[in-house]
Amino acid sequence: MALRLDEIDAQLLNELQVDADRSNLELARLVGLSPAATLHRVRRLKRSGVVRNIAARLDPAEAGFPLQVYVSATLARHEPRASAAFERAVRAMPQVIAADWVAGEIDVMLLIVARDVAGGGIEVVLTERHANMRFMAGAYVFPGGAVQDDDYATELAAQLDGAPLDWPHPLDPRHAWAHAVAALRETFEEVGLLLGAPASAAAQLPVLRTKLGAGRPLSALLAEAGIRLDLRQLVPFVQWITPRAQPIRFDTRFYVSAAPSGQIAEHDGRECVALIWRSPQAALADAEAGRITLPPPTRRSLAEIEGAVSVAALLEQARSRPAPHVEPIIREIDGTRMILYPGDPDHPVRERILRGPVRQPF
Repeated sequence: MALRLDEIDAQLLNELQVDADRSNLELARLVGLSPAATLHRVRRLKRSGVVRNIAARLDPAEAGFPLQVYVSATLARHEPRASAAFERAVRAMPQVIAADWVAGEIDVMLLIVARDVAGGGIEVVLTERHANMRFMAGAYVFPGGAVQDDDYATELAAQLDGAPLDWPHPLDPRHAWAHAVAALRETFEEVGLLLGAPASAAAQLPVLRTKLGAGRPLSALLAEAGIRLDLRQLVPFVQWITPRAQPIRFDTRFYVSAAPSGQIAEHDGRECVALIWRSPQAALADAEAGRITLPPPTRRSLAEIEGAVSVAALLEQARSRPAPHVEPIIREIDGTRMILYPGDPDHPVRERILRGPVRQPF
């Protein structure tokens, strides 16, 4: 029978993952229990198998391994036999010291939709996630969501123009196509903007959105309406991998695109309960003042684009460099839990690839 964990157990597990070398007295202070009660809980977690073992984390450079390489692999087929064969192959490689399935088979696509502002500058659309969502509830994020099986539908080919632009580590063409479609579909579902559609289609979109929300496949709706989508309007911007210490992990790719003319953004009232257009500077100021909550990837992506003077300049910025691959790590430093980005001395990737600070409180 699985051990039932309460909030104190969860807190203990978090602290042990940050630093398992702490004394029992220090653990007790952190979780607010007596030393005896803390020791009992830790032993129970070990006996039950929740904590399998305590390991040491080495400094790779000091241990003689100054270079670490992160490799992203995507399986062409996701059936159990293919996954098992891949796992056996990875286990047979002595050079591989860690390997993770990132959110199972799920990739998440988000879309930064930007429009020009009179007098210069840009605004982007942000949605407030429903308070009952299991991930980032109540936060303001860019529209988007998980890739679904329908995004791979071969019937969509007849309604798509152009090949999606490549990421720095090119995807299998089938995956690249599905990822771009997922970004378009999720944005249409959540905020009613169908990017890549011609301006002449604007009047049909409210009805199509309702049918899509009712479960009709996007391929069928586009065919019935005679609408073709141009995938080249989506430009890869940044790829975020959730830190390993987090219980829910995602491989999230952010695209950037210009807001389509003649279309009106409106939140769906289900996953998204509010929608705002904000300049990157204003959104960051709102978060700093506590008026909205921005998850770290959203906040850092806004910081990357806050200097854009126009949508055209933003798109040129995105096209002019490879989309960065960012996998933060979480460490406790001087008693404060910090999130560290590439470029921080304690991050495995020593090259700075984002603007702004390389470490922040988590």
